[in-house]
Amino acid sequence: MPLLFFDYVLPFVFLILVIGSGMLWAKTRRSAVLLQLIASSLICLLFAAERLAYHLMRWGKPALLDAIYSSPIYPIAQVLFILSYVVFSVGYLYYALAQKRI
Repeated sequence: MPLLFFDYVLPFVFLILVIGSGMLWAKTRRSAVLLQLIASSLICLLFAAERLAYHLMRWGKPALLDAIYSSPIYPIAQVLFILSYVVFSVGYLYYALAQKRI
C-alpha cells in the first residue's frame, strides 16, 4: 500500500495542487499564491523526475537514476523538497491570514 501511495497518489495530489494554485494565481495575483504555485510546481517536477528515473531503470537505462542518487545531487534534492514543503505551507498560511473575512 505505501508503494502505491508514493508512486501514484502523492504525485497526482501535487499535480492537483499545481493546477489549483495556477487557477488561484490567475484569479488573485497575490504573492502568497505565487509562493504556493512555485513550491507546488517544484515538488511536482521533483516527483516527476524521480518517477521518470525509476521507469527508465525498469527499461534498462539507469543513467538518470544514477544522476539523481549521486552524492552531490541527492542532498540538494532533499533540501529542495523540504524547502518547498515549508514555502507552500507558509504561502498557504499567509494567504489564509490575509484573506478578508465576510
